[in-house]
Parts: sequence; structure tokens; C-alpha cells
Amino acid sequence: MGSRDSSGVVDVVVVGAGLAGLIAARRLVTHGASVMVLEANDRVGGRILDQRLPLGRTVPLGATWFGPHETKLPALLAEFGLETEAQFETGEVVLRLQGAQYKASLADGCVRIGAYSLPWNSLPAEFLTAIETIDRLSREISPETPEAHPEAATLDALTVGDWIRRHCRTESARALLQAVIGEELWDDVDSVSFLFLLFLWRSLLSDLVDDRRIKGGTGQIVSRLAEALGDRIILSSPVNALRQWDDRMLLSGDGWVHEGRYAIVAVPRHLSTEIVFEPELEAIQKSIARKSQMAKIFRVYLTFPSAFWQEQGLSGILFSDEGPLGSTFDLSPETGQPGVLTGFISGRGDFQWTRRPVEERRRAVIDQLVSVFGAGAAAPLEYIEFDWTTEPWIGGGFTAWLPPGVMSANWGALRTPAGRIHWAGAETASWWYGSMEGAIESGERAADEVLCRLGLRR
Repeated sequence: MGSRDSSGVVDVVVVGAGLAGLIAARRLVTHGASVMVLEANDRVGGRILDQRLPLGRTVPLGATWFGPHETKLPALLAEFGLETEAQFETGEVVLRLQGAQYKASLADGCVRIGAYSLPWNSLPAEFLTAIETIDRLSREISPETPEAHPEAATLDALTVGDWIRRHCRTESARALLQAVIGEELWDDVDSVSFLFLLFLWRSLLSDLVDDRRIKGGTGQIVSRLAEALGDRIILSSPVNALRQWDDRMLLSGDGWVHEGRYAIVAVPRHLSTEIVFEPELEAIQKSIARKSQMAKIFRVYLTFPSAFWQEQGLSGILFSDEGPLGSTFDLSPETGQPGVLTGFISGRGDFQWTRRPVEERRRAVIDQLVSVFGAGAAAPLEYIEFDWTTEPWIGGGFTAWLPPGVMSANWGALRTPAGRIHWAGAETASWWYGSMEGAIESGERAADEVLCRLGLRR
């Protein structure tokens, strides 16, 4: 996809070939700008990554689902002629909580909270009241300017865990709320700002209906975008320094230098701390980069001759506060053969499972699935796992969160250009924060900002 010895000054250098960076580059090229894309990794896609299982099914290791309220992603899929398939959501959901197990039909016995459907019969009244309160408070938040809320500093001083303990008196409600919210955040509720949760709820979770996925793998999106950009993309080129003058910028790495009139930095914001900026970024922008935290996600896949759980009237959806896996979903093809379950170990649970020997972890995962779905889960044909915390130039997934005290003081600088530097990435999106839809929106926004400065768009 190109080499490092290109010469000349381009209009825009895009740093990062994830979905946001590729979308930005495509929009710039469409409007007549000359573009170069520098990617630190040896592949494009960022948090979009597929793997072909030995039995032949291609599955997503990263971004997977989307829903009916999104517009930009479906439009892109239609443009590329990519087919989608429905997420299997027929049968019963299983909830494991504090040693008890509950089941209910997805059709008429569950309530959807963010990405998860939970059995009505298991939900304490205090839990439902707390969820209603979070939803009500979130609707007072503007996704464009959450820091402008009159109580922003007060809300930002609390962790999510602080708020839960103050508003849930019963252990059952506290435990369930900590588990559900923790799984939405993919991390520990005692680390995350409550203001950030309200923003995320308003931006993403309140309208989240992830009921479709891309047939053949999510990675087809970034592959198509990258093919169109061709040798404008240069892989394995981490940017070490970014220097700007009145009329141009110089980006450098190990043994190479490139010049551009503007730059769009489209990497997870915490990674910008690895770049030396001259002149230095303002303190407010450095602070949000330094304190932004990628969630801890470890994903597993198991395949079986068939989706045997469907024959038992189960949806394949599990939500649990015990065992390695916090949640599972059915990713089988529409035929049900082979049967494919995917599950997640996240930072909200016992993430130490990810540091144990592979065989011990595999055994624990299988034992957990057997206890929920029965003996059919005892002998998977395939078992694969992927740790996003060890992925180079990403360091976690699927999105980033903020600790207390950051959003209310620094959020206004998140998308503010720093001289000739503009910012993109799913975590710079106002709506659909952290999602593929948000990544597309951010890439288009950043490209339009630069196009206006280039005089190529009003």
C-alpha cells in the first residue's frame, strides 16, 4: 500500500487508518485534496478486525453490530453492496446473578438496557428505578457539550460506583446495576466518571438496538475503503513527531519524514501522548489525552457442529456476574450450522482470567457454558481468543472512557483544532460515541473542517 520514500507536500496527512481515518481520507480525495495516510500498524482497520476460523466462517474480533437508528454506516454498506444478516434473537435469555439463574423469552419477557436484554422477572424494582433515573438525567445532557450542564462538575466528581451506592440500598439492585453498567462500559464502575456515563447513555446507549451485522465480516468495510485509497496508505509508520509552521507541517518517524499543509489525527486519543507535538498542545488537550482510558476487552469464540442451544429454546445470550465470561451472543450463520458463540471477558469482571494459562482459561470458559447451555457445549470444534489490551497501537477496546474530573474541565477541547491539526476518531463523536457510526461521522466532520480551510468546500 505504498512506500515511505514519497516526496512532495500533500494537502493533508491523516494519522491512523482506522475507520475514521479512512473515511476522512476518502472524503478529502473526493473533493480534490491530495492525501497521505500514515498507519502505525501493519494493517488497516484499527478496532475493526476479522478472523477466519479453521472451519471457514469469518468472524469479527472487534466492531460487530449496528442497528436501525444509524444512518451513515448502512449507507456505506449499501454503496459497497455488502450484505447484512440479523442477529439471532429468538428464544430465552439467561441471567446469572449472585448464584441464581433466571430465564425469560426475548419476545415478551425481557427489557432492553443498552446493549443487553434482561429477564423482567429478575430485576429488582430499585434497579429499574435507578435505570429510569440514569435515563432521565442523561436526557439533560447535550452530547455536543456535556461540560455545559449546570451540574457538570458535581456529576463529574462522582464515579459510577459512587452513584450506584448512593441510589441503591439493596445488595441485589447494587450488584445487578454494577454488572450491567460495568458491562456497558467494559470496565470497572469505580473508575469511570458518572458524567461520562450520562453522556454515553445519551449519545449511544439510550437508542442502541444492535440487531444486525455484516455478512462475511466487518473488515470488508475498511478493505473496500483502503482499496480505493491505494498507495496513499503507508503501513507500519508510527508518527513520532508532528511539527507545524505557519504554512505547513512535518511528520516524522523512524527514518522517514513527510510534509503536509494540514493533519488529521485519527487515533485513539490516549495514543497521541506517544507523539511529540511542536509547538506543544495546550494543557487542556494534553490532559484529556493523558487521562483517556481504553476499556479492557478479551473476546472468545467457540464453534460447534450446530447451534444446539437454539433447539433448546435458548437465544445464546448470557449475562453473568460470575465466571470468566460476562456475556455471550449467538453469531451462528442463519442456517445454524456451524453453531458459533462469542463471549467477552471485560474489565468490569475478573479480568485476571486473561492472565492465566490458555488451557486453564479455555477450560473455565467451557465449564461456564456447560453450566448454562448444557452438555452440548462441552466439546467445541474450535476455540479462539483475542486480547485487545495487547493489540499494538490500540491498547484496548472497544471504546475509551474517562475518570472523574476530566470531562467537565477538558471536553470542550476534544475536537478543537490545534493550529493545523484536526481530530477524528470514534471517541470524538458527539452522537454514537465509540461506535462505527460515530467513527464515520467524526471522519467526515474532520475532513470537512480541513476542506473549508483548503478552500475546497464551503
